[in-house]
Amino acid sequence: MYKYFLRKLLLTAESMQIEENIKTRLEALEQSPAFAMSRGGRELFHTNFLAFILEQKTSDSNKEVYIQRIKAALLKRFFSTENLPNNVLVLREKMNLDLLIIPTDHIDSDTESNTLENTAENKKPTKAIDAKIDIVVIEAKLKSIPRLDQLQNYSEKLENKISIDLYTSEDASKKLHITKEKRNKDGTTIEVNTLQYVEKDINESLRTITYKFNRISYKCFLLAPETLLSGICNYEPWSKIDWSTLFGVLLNVYPQTDDKMSVFVRDYIESTIDLLALINQSIEYTKRYVGQNMEEATLSALLQYSCGNRFRNLRIHDVIGKVVYEFFGRAIFNNLINEIPGLSFTAFFTNSTPGFQIEFVKKIDIGKNKEIGWGVQLQGTDYRHYVRRSYVDPNSTLETLAKDDKNTHSWFSSNGCLGLKNANTEFKRFGEFLYMSKKVGDCTHETLCNEFKKSLKNLKYPS
Repeated sequence: MYKYFLRKLLLTAESMQIEENIKTRLEALEQSPAFAMSRGGRELFHTNFLAFILEQKTSDSNKEVYIQRIKAALLKRFFSTENLPNNVLVLREKMNLDLLIIPTDHIDSDTESNTLENTAENKKPTKAIDAKIDIVVIEAKLKSIPRLDQLQNYSEKLENKISIDLYTSEDASKKLHITKEKRNKDGTTIEVNTLQYVEKDINESLRTITYKFNRISYKCFLLAPETLLSGICNYEPWSKIDWSTLFGVLLNVYPQTDDKMSVFVRDYIESTIDLLALINQSIEYTKRYVGQNMEEATLSALLQYSCGNRFRNLRIHDVIGKVVYEFFGRAIFNNLINEIPGLSFTAFFTNSTPGFQIEFVKKIDIGKNKEIGWGVQLQGTDYRHYVRRSYVDPNSTLETLAKDDKNTHSWFSSNGCLGLKNANTEFKRFGEFLYMSKKVGDCTHETLCNEFKKSLKNLKYPS
């Protein structure tokens, strides 16, 4: 009994310290102009900031020394020190990638601009460069971690020739082709290692400049909060970088002037570190919830922590809520995947409420991306059994499937699982999503984990 009360006392003291830290960081965010601007498009805002800094040209101006030092710190983190560029071309949201960073030290300035019109007539269309070039790829996340197959798909795209629209107007267009290797008809491959800029004008005339390097390689980075990265497997060839470490390096670079750009950049770095600290503390809170099964460690308490007024007032409840339910849901999912094969996991934030679902998916028509999913969903404190479709079938409603398919009907109507025990037996529907639900706010993590397992083991979906 003494050890129990001592443990409770230590946990209370620790909780008070954490609460004080949260209060301090929230107060700092309330005063930050950069944070206020970032709330409209979180991940995009942060990658746009990185792109803005990296695109700054090298300059000797005293006014720009701080920005150049910030840029140098970023380049040093992303590129190898023996192949560190001075200037780069940053492409945003191309091929579903957040950032592509291409060194331009070896590229002629007219090639890098929006037109090739100034290209000298006597310039060779192909220019051999005795150098290796690294192209950096960044996938940036704040609220969740991308699926492994998603990153693998990106990696496979990069190995082939990729074509990127640099700009398109009524008068002209310009593309960049990056080719590492080319596949022959017999299945063998040969190294190409070229960057090719192609401009087409209003008369359909083409102007092309090709730069051939000794080698082109991609350096891929997954940028996310440290507490999310720590729970994932090896994502080769993607290297993990946590936001806090990256911005901690930038925080050590101090401005020497009070010009408006330096002041804003400093405020942005400090406010982002505060936000990341809140995210990491929220995951630590969730770890304690997952690890404890005391009476007060309920799902309602977890939801109140992540989406309560203190976070909602600053409009960061979506970030905190999504992160908390992503971590919480993956803890349940990871306990199931070895025992129940074929499951998939998705976390989401809709209607101001975080949630996740674990399901089986049956592909109906791969070419048309038609699928049916059967699973268990938790949103807020609503526990749901559901069947969903990614398409509309005019000949068969979801209600028909739920009643006529004996496995689906048996699973929906089962009284064996806590989530639907004594629940209203009528179906609820939202579009092509049919479900039954019950409130489970008083459940602990252990109880919910057991019920997810029981529910999904009992589900025998149509083969």
